[in-house]
Amino acid sequence: MKQNKKVVGILLVILAAIAFTACTSEPVAWETDYEVASEVAQSQNKGIFLVFTGTSWDGVTQTLKTNVLDTEKFMKKVGKNYVLCNIDIAGEEDPDVPEEVAMKQYELAMNYNIQSIPTALLLTKEGIPFTQVDFSAETLTPEDGIALVTASDDNFKKLTKLQKAVESAKGAKKVQAIDELFEATDNNYRMNLEEYILLVPELDPENTTGLLGKYQLTGAYISSNVAFAMGDAEGAINCFLSLVEDENTVLDSDQIQEAYYVAAYISAQSGVSSLDEIVSLLTKAYEAAPTSEGATGIQETITALTATTAEVTE
Repeated sequence: MKQNKKVVGILLVILAAIAFTACTSEPVAWETDYEVASEVAQSQNKGIFLVFTGTSWDGVTQTLKTNVLDTEKFMKKVGKNYVLCNIDIAGEEDPDVPEEVAMKQYELAMNYNIQSIPTALLLTKEGIPFTQVDFSAETLTPEDGIALVTASDDNFKKLTKLQKAVESAKGAKKVQAIDELFEATDNNYRMNLEEYILLVPELDPENTTGLLGKYQLTGAYISSNVAFAMGDAEGAINCFLSLVEDENTVLDSDQIQEAYYVAAYISAQSGVSSLDEIVSLLTKAYEAAPTSEGATGIQETITALTATTAEVTE
C-alpha cells in the first residue's frame, strides 16, 4: 500500500522536532554536592569549576553570586567546558544545614586548602586543581568573570592531554608522563597528584628515568604531612631521614640537603628534638651541598643557633 506523501511529510517534521529537542542540552545549573559534580564531569568529559562561598555570612560572596556566578551569561559560557559546583559554607547560625553536610563541606575545603571565602578553583574532571580564579573583587561583571575563567582554557586543555598520556602509558614512559604533568601543574596544587607521585617508586624501582629521587622526596612530604597531622612528629621527621640514611639512596646532593633541612625544620617546629640535634641536622644539610643556593642561609642559621646554645650554657 502506498504511503500518503502528506502524512509522511508531517511525520518527518515531527520526528525532526523530536530529534532536535533530544539534542538540546539541559539548562546549566549549579551542583551543590561535589560528589555529584565529579560524576557529571566524568560522564560529560568536562572540568569542574569549584567555588566556595558563604552567602549567609559573607557580603562579598553575596555580591559575587548576584552579579556574576548566578547570571545566565556566566553560567552558560563557563558551563560549556566545566561542571559548575558551588559549596556554600554554612555559618555558625545556619540551623537548617545538617551536621553531615557541614562536615563534608569542611573536609572538602580542607582537602583543597581553602584559606578564604570566596575561593574559586578550576579542576580537571579527576578533581585535580590546576589554577585559582581571583574572584575577590566585588565589582566583577559576568564578562569579567568569564574572562578570568577562559584565560585558563589553554592550560586546562594542556593538563587534560597530559593526564590522558599518563593514563595510557606504562612503565618508564608512565613515569616520564607523570613528570610532565607534575611540572605543568601549578606548584600550589602538585600535592593533589598524590596518586601519581606515590606510584613512581613502584614503576621505576631501578631509577632508569633518573626521576626516582625526585618523587621519593616529594612522596616524603606527603607521608610526613599525614604523620604530622596525626600528632606523630618523630614519624614525620623520619619520612625524610629514612631516605638520606639509606646507603643505597638515589637522592642527589641537593635533594639530600633538602631532606635534612626539612627534618630540622619539623624538629624545631614540633619541639621533639634538642637544639644540638637540630644543629646536627642542619650541619648535615649544609655538608651535603655546600655550594647550593640555600647553603649560605643554612650556615647562617647554624651560626645563630650555635650562638644561642653557647649563651644558654654560659
